Amino acid sequence: MPQFDFSTFSSQVFWVFVSFLGLFAFMYWVIVPNIQQIFENRSRAIQNNLEEATAANAQADKVEKLYRAYVNEAEQEAKNMLAKHLQEQQLFYKHALEKKERELHKEYVLETETLHQKEQELIRKNTKIAGNLADTFTHKFTQGGEG
Repeated sequence: MPQFDFSTFSSQVFWVFVSFLGLFAFMYWVIVPNIQQIFENRSRAIQNNLEEATAANAQADKVEKLYRAYVNEAEQEAKNMLAKHLQEQQLFYKHALEKKERELHKEYVLETETLHQKEQELIRKNTKIAGNLADTFTHKFTQGGEG
């Protein structure tokens, strides 16, 4: 086997050493710096993204607080409007009820007066009829039931 021939060992060791040093130098000065640059760029990009995300999160928190404040303000305004409208409706209902009560009272008074007048008229008629009936009865009773 030629690789175990002692006469070629020195040249094999020399070329292994030269190849190793050449590859090592190429890796050390070319490949490793490129890989380090890639890792540094990634690290910077990740850091920038984290900073942007933190800033965006803070901005979102501010917007959410403003939104909640606007919503609370709108809810309060709606409640106030509803309360005001309810008071107006109650006042309108109260006035309408009072007006209707006055109208009904006037109608009641008029109807009571009309009924009282009709009652007086019926009493007069009944009194007249009763007087006529009493006269007739008295007349027939005094004549002895004739005629």
